[in-house]
Amino acid sequence: DKDTIIDTGAFTFGNGTIGVSGQITAANSLVGSADYDQLGYMEQYATSAVTALTNGNYVVSSPK
Repeated sequence: DKDTIIDTGAFTFGNGTIGVSGQITAANSLVGSADYDQLGYMEQYATSAVTALTNGNYVVSSPK
Protein backbone atom coordinates (compact mmCIF):
# COMPACT_ATOMS: atom_id res chain seq x y z
CA ASP A 1 0.00 0.00 0.00
CA LYS A 2 1.09 3.57 -0.66
CA ASP A 3 -0.56 6.11 1.63
CA THR A 4 -4.29 5.64 0.90
CA ILE A 5 -3.76 3.70 -2.34
CA ILE A 6 -4.36 -0.06 -1.92
CA ASP A 7 -2.06 -2.79 -3.31
CA THR A 8 0.01 -0.53 -5.57
CA GLY A 9 3.09 -2.73 -5.56
CA ALA A 10 6.65 -1.58 -6.18
CA PHE A 11 9.82 -2.73 -7.89
CA THR A 12 13.42 -1.81 -7.18
CA PHE A 13 16.25 -3.07 -9.39
CA GLY A 14 19.60 -3.93 -7.89
CA ASN A 15 22.91 -5.33 -9.02
CA GLY A 16 22.75 -9.14 -9.08
CA THR A 17 26.09 -9.38 -7.28
CA ILE A 18 26.04 -6.58 -4.70
CA GLY A 19 22.34 -5.74 -4.42
CA VAL A 20 21.12 -2.18 -3.76
CA SER A 21 23.21 0.44 -1.99
CA GLY A 22 21.36 2.77 0.37
CA GLN A 23 17.72 2.98 1.32
CA ILE A 24 15.01 1.66 -1.00
CA THR A 25 12.45 4.42 -1.55
CA ALA A 26 9.85 5.56 -4.07
CA ALA A 27 12.55 7.83 -5.53
CA ASN A 28 14.65 4.87 -6.74
CA SER A 29 11.84 2.41 -7.43
CA LEU A 30 9.01 1.87 -9.87
CA VAL A 31 5.84 2.31 -7.77
CA GLY A 32 2.20 1.75 -8.73
CA SER A 33 0.01 4.85 -8.75
CA ALA A 34 -3.55 3.49 -8.59
CA ASP A 35 -5.52 1.08 -6.43
CA TYR A 36 -4.69 -2.54 -7.23
CA ASP A 37 -1.93 -1.78 -9.78
CA GLN A 38 -0.17 -4.71 -8.10
CA LEU A 39 3.11 -3.85 -9.78
CA GLY A 40 5.34 -6.92 -9.86
CA TYR A 41 2.44 -9.29 -9.19
CA MET A 42 3.00 -12.79 -10.54
CA GLU A 43 0.29 -15.19 -11.64
CA GLN A 44 0.76 -18.80 -10.54
CA TYR A 45 2.03 -19.84 -13.98
CA ALA A 46 4.62 -17.05 -14.23
CA THR A 47 8.29 -17.69 -13.50
CA SER A 48 9.18 -14.02 -13.10
CA ALA A 49 7.47 -10.66 -12.78
CA VAL A 50 10.25 -9.12 -14.90
CA THR A 51 10.99 -9.79 -18.57
CA ALA A 52 14.33 -8.71 -20.03
CA LEU A 53 14.13 -7.36 -23.58
CA THR A 54 16.85 -7.77 -26.20
CA ASN A 55 17.44 -3.99 -26.27
CA GLY A 56 18.45 -3.93 -22.57
CA ASN A 57 15.13 -2.64 -21.26
CA TYR A 58 12.81 -4.53 -18.92
CA VAL A 59 9.05 -5.07 -18.65
CA VAL A 60 7.58 -5.37 -15.13
CA SER A 61 4.26 -7.17 -14.88
CA SER A 62 1.09 -5.60 -13.57
CA PRO A 63 -2.36 -7.19 -13.89
CA LYS A 64 -3.96 -3.78 -14.50
